[in-house]
Amino acid sequence: MSVRDSLALDRPYEYAWVDDIEYEVVLPPGIDEATVRAISEIKNEPDWMLRLRLRGLASFQRKADPRWLSFSLDTVDFDRISFYMQPKGASEQVTDWAEVPEDVRQTMDRLRLTEQTDILAGQVAQYDSSTVFHKLQDELCALGVIFCSFEEAITEHEEIFRPWIGKVIPPADNKYAALNYAAFSGGSAIYVPPGVKVKEPLSNYFRINSAGMFQGERTLIICDEDAELTYYEGCSSAGQNLKEKKSAKLGLPEPLHSAVVELVALDGAVINYVTIQEWAADVWNLVTKRGACFGEGSKINWVNFESGSGHTAKYPGTVCIGAGSSTTIDTVTIAGPGQVQDSGAKVILAGPHTSGTVNAKGISFGGGRGIYRGLLEARENADEGKLSSNCDALLFDDISESTTYPSIDVRNSSVHVAHEATTSKISQDQLFYLMSRGLNEREAQAMIVSGFVAGTAEKLPVAYYAEVQRMISLQFGDESIG
Repeated sequence: MSVRDSLALDRPYEYAWVDDIEYEVVLPPGIDEATVRAISEIKNEPDWMLRLRLRGLASFQRKADPRWLSFSLDTVDFDRISFYMQPKGASEQVTDWAEVPEDVRQTMDRLRLTEQTDILAGQVAQYDSSTVFHKLQDELCALGVIFCSFEEAITEHEEIFRPWIGKVIPPADNKYAALNYAAFSGGSAIYVPPGVKVKEPLSNYFRINSAGMFQGERTLIICDEDAELTYYEGCSSAGQNLKEKKSAKLGLPEPLHSAVVELVALDGAVINYVTIQEWAADVWNLVTKRGACFGEGSKINWVNFESGSGHTAKYPGTVCIGAGSSTTIDTVTIAGPGQVQDSGAKVILAGPHTSGTVNAKGISFGGGRGIYRGLLEARENADEGKLSSNCDALLFDDISESTTYPSIDVRNSSVHVAHEATTSKISQDQLFYLMSRGLNEREAQAMIVSGFVAGTAEKLPVAYYAEVQRMISLQFGDESIG
């Protein structure tokens, strides 16, 4: 058996089922001013939000696709994609799973979301273009914490959220951020008041059910002085595994996912942002995620696990502005047959005594391509700043690729910078030893991968650590591992 045949992405994708549901609103394919105005009208948005959407549309129409990417975007057919699909009965979000439309709720049951509600501080769920569920613990509401859909944020909490929208990622940032501004739907907004520390995670889960659609949620998190929270997002989609994708004759274009995430940390605030991505292989995943440590001593920590999606471009980043602010970015990407994971991290120091650390792990097998694209930048006022990045790649075979593109720009001689990158091939001696101890080849592969990513996985809350171990088991081994 060849390496390509033995590896796990030849297995059926776990979340591939398609719900046969009725849609209440489906906008005609294509993106233009009429589409943007229609989305804004459906959501009954204020005029200022429509103007911001139209600015995004103008930027999207003006900007070209990035040509430095490791894959071409020429086959993304915007004229055949619907930019708004609302399931019947999902026009209003509810706080009780029993009130969610039955066919949507059954999917949320299969995703194990309904059983998590009581152990989370707050939970939001999105299905295609609609936020279908939202709940926040009463005691957090009493403390002034706001956790709501993005639509609710701009209509009911405008005074808190409007001043920060676009402060970290403006509409003209890049073509796909601009597209999000124009056509976003769903997502969540969070405000944590001064001194409040949210002990349990807030969570949002995104589900794509339909081919030929755009899902572009927005997330805005504001942590006020000395506040703290952990936010978790997960995602999956109906779709195909890689074997099916190669042979299928698709009648609809592949789903396009293009989110925008903005994080704002004020004096002494701490934001921990965790992503576990498990899209199907036919999803284009092109997102923009950035945080800004505006306050003194503030911290933003990213933990990012990427699996699935045939094409990913994602580079979570932080700008450290407040004196003594800091960031860590931990990423794990898995690229299997037919996949291109073009991802990385960006750290910009723009204040004194700031620091940033990047730890990137990449796994490539079965011909998968893993690309790390990183930026370490220190500006003139970053006195005594510290920057470091460590990029490790693990290759399973001779037909896979791992490439690192580090960019380092330091404009202050007092800044300390370190960069290290390593690439290694999976050891046949390790496999032989583990198999001699009673494991089969898949189980041995899973154990090696688990060890490779352990330093990052251990930074997760216990429930999400188990989720990563399960994901690795499904990719490389048997479901019993982990």
